[in-house]
Amino acid sequence: MVDALQLAIRVARRYGKRTSFGKWEKVVKGGHIPLTMFDSRKVESVANREMKISSKFSHADYKSMFNIVYLQVKDLLPTQPFVRTNDIEILTRKINDINPTNIRVVTHKGLYYIDDGHHAVMAAKMRGDKIVQVSYLNLDDFPK
Repeated sequence: MVDALQLAIRVARRYGKRTSFGKWEKVVKGGHIPLTMFDSRKVESVANREMKISSKFSHADYKSMFNIVYLQVKDLLPTQPFVRTNDIEILTRKINDINPTNIRVVTHKGLYYIDDGHHAVMAAKMRGDKIVQVSYLNLDDFPK
């Protein structure tokens, strides 16, 4: 069994970010792991595009458009600024789940964005996984 908090603390420096005064943000119980590749402007563009597309379909029809594929973990970009570590039991369960099924990814302008499953992707990074199974939809395939 993995000690999720200790693992999160060890990898925070790798996936975390520096504060404006040069120190690394720390991961603590009840805290979070900051995600350095988060870009709020790009995320807003992705969210707007996805909303326009999904609004044209029923929820069930839109959900059925996602396909199961395998993608490289390093190519997945976050759509939220951090991953919470406040529930160690959930984090431990996710780290020990080597076959997560709840990761949803969309492509926008050729980049892969995590739509859902940030904790599962972070857990895959912590385990050292190179590839992860995701539900995937290419938003670029839809006409503008």
